[in-house]
Amino acid sequence: MPRPDTGFPFDLLDDPAELASFQGWSEPVYRDLIALQAGSLSREAFDEKYLRHSAVLVLDLTGFTETTIRGGAPQSFLRILDAQRVGLPVLLERGAAFVRTFADDIVALFDDPGPALDAAMDIHARTWEYQKLHPREHDPAECCIGIGFGAIYAIGPNHAMGDEMNRASKLG
Repeated sequence: MPRPDTGFPFDLLDDPAELASFQGWSEPVYRDLIALQAGSLSREAFDEKYLRHSAVLVLDLTGFTETTIRGGAPQSFLRILDAQRVGLPVLLERGAAFVRTFADDIVALFDDPGPALDAAMDIHARTWEYQKLHPREHDPAECCIGIGFGAIYAIGPNHAMGDEMNRASKLG
């Protein structure tokens, strides 16, 4: 039998604070999304509040699953450490406005695509040099990097959601 408040035969989680406790988006973002869905916040108002134009760089390690299967999680953690030690300084040097790491990914936002592209090229060059000095026979910290530029929503842990983030992730 449908619930009278939702019309669904099950409960929905509608409390923005509880939703935010799972760390997907912040409580204000959940509040605004619920209002958008209910029609009490317009799409234009939502876009004005959250939509930005930025370059988004997404770095993803290659061969991560294979390394984990072959060498175990600690070996994979060392690859992540190598990628972060090499890549993060480059992103900061190139003026990334925001940088976040998660698992074997690094996400960085730039005001313009030029510095993002320069950072990607520098990361690849420095990774190559690092590998020559610190070789890991079967587990080098190689990466793929995708870059998007355009409209992104400054919500979520990466401060970048939407089509450009999705495209950069697919490229990376």
